[in-house]
Amino acid sequence: MISLEKFISKYTGSRAGVPWGYTGQCVSLVQRYLNECLGFDMHPRGNAKDWVNTLINEGIAQKVNGTPQRGDIIVYGSSYGGGYGHVGIAVGNGNIFDQNNSSHNSGAAGQMRLFGIYTIMRPYKKPIYDQPVYNKADQILYPGSKVRFNGIFRVDAIDVKNNLFGSNALTGARTKSYHWIPSGPFTEVNSQGDSSSQDQILYVGDLVKNDTIYNVEAISIRTNSAKLNINGRMVWIFSKYLYEVSNN
Repeated sequence: MISLEKFISKYTGSRAGVPWGYTGQCVSLVQRYLNECLGFDMHPRGNAKDWVNTLINEGIAQKVNGTPQRGDIIVYGSSYGGGYGHVGIAVGNGNIFDQNNSSHNSGAAGQMRLFGIYTIMRPYKKPIYDQPVYNKADQILYPGSKVRFNGIFRVDAIDVKNNLFGSNALTGARTKSYHWIPSGPFTEVNSQGDSSSQDQILYVGDLVKNDTIYNVEAISIRTNSAKLNINGRMVWIFSKYLYEVSNN
């Protein structure tokens, strides 16, 4: 399989096709993406507007809300493409890579800004990165990203014996051992983030922050979480509370 960056370079300015024809159609480019970047077989999947249900039924992707991320599949309904819909690939920073779009590249494959009303389909697999991208902080997390906690968080539970705490915001319900967070790297603060008047003995209801930079060990697309090694303990943290920083 190839990276999304190599895929974009390979097809920009050309008109991708599939073995059964349809050269230059929007769905043909995304068929190629599924095959060459994610490893799925190519076979007819219907008109672009039908891809939401198709991707769900095939177990390839799930429908999500929020901001499109690199590698997401963007599906437009019957209001586009003369009733057939439209489909493309989110490439980050508010851009989409698609073809058979008369607004750019004369309908050949190319990039443009996201537009209109669309559905975000997030594949359960992630396209690989070329190594140079690892040095960039694009706020799309992957193994190897460097992150810090973004915000002040409430302590919702305490495990005094093991020096751990639980935070509903950071991990959700504490049903697994990886939902408990080591207290050591966290500083007790007030609502303005000031630690000077705090005793650094954590109780339920206290507020904490952490300015340490961590390495992302793994990601979960299904739960939108990242695994961090915090003081030797592997913890899954919701990605929206992590801010990616540059490796440089």
